[in-house]
Amino acid sequence: MDVTSIWFLPFLTITLALHSLSLRRAWRIGVLLLSSCVFVAWSAPSVMALCPLAGFAILGFGLIRMAGATQIPLAVNVIAAIAAFAYLKQYSILPLKALLSYPYMTVGLSYILFRVLHLIIDVRQGEVKKNIGIIDYFFYIICFFNFLSGPIQRYQEFFEETKGPSPITDSSARQGLCRIASGYAKVIVLSPLIKNGFDNVAAMAATWPAGGDFFGNLLTWFCPELSPGPFYHEAILVAEFAAAIPMYMLFLYINFSGYMDIVVGCGKLFGYHIPENFDHPLNSGNMLEFWSRWHITLSTWFKIYLFNPLLRLLTSWTKNPKHAQYFAVLSFFVTFLIMGIWHGTTYVYIVYGVFLGAGVSLNKLYQTLFVKTFGRSRYNALCRSWIYQNTSRTMTLSYFSISLLCLWNSAEELKNTLLSLSTHGSISVICGIHLLLFMILPLYDGLCRLFTVLSQRLASVVGTAIATTVWTAANALCAIYFALAQISSVPAFIYKGF
Repeated sequence: MDVTSIWFLPFLTITLALHSLSLRRAWRIGVLLLSSCVFVAWSAPSVMALCPLAGFAILGFGLIRMAGATQIPLAVNVIAAIAAFAYLKQYSILPLKALLSYPYMTVGLSYILFRVLHLIIDVRQGEVKKNIGIIDYFFYIICFFNFLSGPIQRYQEFFEETKGPSPITDSSARQGLCRIASGYAKVIVLSPLIKNGFDNVAAMAATWPAGGDFFGNLLTWFCPELSPGPFYHEAILVAEFAAAIPMYMLFLYINFSGYMDIVVGCGKLFGYHIPENFDHPLNSGNMLEFWSRWHITLSTWFKIYLFNPLLRLLTSWTKNPKHAQYFAVLSFFVTFLIMGIWHGTTYVYIVYGVFLGAGVSLNKLYQTLFVKTFGRSRYNALCRSWIYQNTSRTMTLSYFSISLLCLWNSAEELKNTLLSLSTHGSISVICGIHLLLFMILPLYDGLCRLFTVLSQRLASVVGTAIATTVWTAANALCAIYFALAQISSVPAFIYKGF
């Protein structure tokens, strides 16, 4: 089952009705656990396809118990969990031979791994109680709120929520329904529009030079004296890639954040506070800030369980505290390299990891050297400059957009793209992306400010007298979006495949 399935709304309604029958913790957890099992089973094509996923979950529970009850080195448990995950995901970059000859379900496997590793480490370090009950464990790893693609909530926070979910009031219910409606607006209305535009532009680039009619006509309109030739065709190809690359980033953001809106809204209906995964990432001024706003729970997980331990290890080799900043550069690169490789099983994701690692680590190195050379006060003054803010923001989003090429191209396609563009063509594409974003981002900011003002004014006039109207409107919007899902092509949720 997916959140855009026609069955999800009846499923959510029935679960909410059963959940509301009693305030007892055991009843509510039982209802949500049973519903989560139904949700996961519905996503599997067959019972056999579900078995490897269930086996991995059971293995994780055993490794967590071992971490709390034995003196086996922590690394052994961690490596065992990662090895089982890598085997089931069948990473082509590893010499793995498949023993399971039938197709099986891997959706949600990555996020189960994150939760299992978190529990193994925190149980060993005493931050989580050793004897986690099997009911609490399975509820934590397969809860349908965040099974498909997060957010990745730590067990301590999740367990506190299960002990006493917030009371469901009219206000929280309306907020949840409106958030769900907003999510479906993104997933079912905006996302297909952007995806359709991206597919058309990407298809033009893939069939170049035959597929460049639109950009050819546009180029002729701007430059009537320009005649067809090598430069003419290359200019069309550059324009196609310069448009397609940021368009995919926007599609991914709308697609992913829309799903998260639905998840957070569902949590509010049940009295759970699901952590936010996005905080206006398109406003980021550098790569470090970007990853504190984009897929927040993923980057936080890697910070806690990879970056911080690695940095402590590296800094333990020296007594000079000034070296810590340079070790942080290396730690950032390793962390984001592994994060990039996690996204997929083929060699192109190594390239993606190198892109991410280089972007963040060079950003950190630049900050370190600038502050060391000119001082913190000058760096802060520079960051307050309007020109600097917009330039660095454009460079950040351009860089991330280009790195996402690895998510919609194979290694062979990336190679062919670079060969068809040549060096000066690739530079022209980068400049074109910068120019396009530099023009579009102020428009985006203006629309965001307008939306904020309208929302504040609406909130000031909406009172309890029309609360029922707002509630009904939110339900009506949900119904409309589900109807649209059945008559239009809704893009698949991208992060479900990672």
